[in-house]
Amino acid sequence: MNFNITRIIYLIFFLSGAAALVFENLWFRLAELVFGNSIWGAALVLSGFMAGLALGNFLVARYGTSINRPMSVYVALEIMIGFTGMSLVLVLPVFQEILIPLYRPFLDHLAALNLVRLSVVFILLLVPTMAMGATLPVMVKCLFRIDNSFGAVLGKLYGINTVGAVTGVLLCEFLLVKYLGIANTGKVAAFFNLGAALLALQAARAMDQTPPQAGGDIGQAPTDFSLIMKNRNLLLAAFLSGGILLALEVIWFRFLLLFSFGTSKIFAIMLASVLAGIGLGGLVASVF
Repeated sequence: MNFNITRIIYLIFFLSGAAALVFENLWFRLAELVFGNSIWGAALVLSGFMAGLALGNFLVARYGTSINRPMSVYVALEIMIGFTGMSLVLVLPVFQEILIPLYRPFLDHLAALNLVRLSVVFILLLVPTMAMGATLPVMVKCLFRIDNSFGAVLGKLYGINTVGAVTGVLLCEFLLVKYLGIANTGKVAAFFNLGAALLALQAARAMDQTPPQAGGDIGQAPTDFSLIMKNRNLLLAAFLSGGILLALEVIWFRFLLLFSFGTSKIFAIMLASVLAGIGLGGLVASVF
């Protein structure tokens, strides 16, 4: 693989991961204002965030074979994340007054109220998180052109992206919000997305001058949706694994709240710890 292109792509995915978790941390802070309860805020933001990521992944898996210029698509995705993520940071604070009349009929029915809350969060987070979820498979499709070791490519990208996410969530909680405030921190995250998009344009020009490896043509990347859906046992295992991890995150968050009143700091530390383990696992797996 071309070393310069590799470094650019890893930097792109580091910035993308950092931006995503800065936004998620900000959305959690603002969700406390909109939904009141910090535990429910954490659960709702995590659920909405993961649902959007899953949908973005699904759409690329389903329609990815029709993407002829994946790097151009990636640039558009990063710009979309920056714009919609920042818009959400600005819009969420005003939603409290708007949502009160919507919640009022369900105040005596907790299950229905929580379903409405989850639906609202999912709708609000849908566009930025769906774009975030699409970035990984689109970038894998790009990188597969110059390195046809699919497992190694996926593991390295996932690992670097997650290391960026750990950096982003800690940077947001312990530095950016403290000195810049929430709105300006959102601008920093959007700037990371813009930087990733500009670097992707540079990588695209470099890749156009690099001949594809044998067996590594973009059109041959392993994104056949029918083949993916046939591996139902693996899909079920992945589904259960993801569900267990998300449930554990909420349980750990509730447990850690017993020892601290800084809910946003606890949320950030929990996310950083989980993501650090995931990122390290992805980097280790890429070696084998």
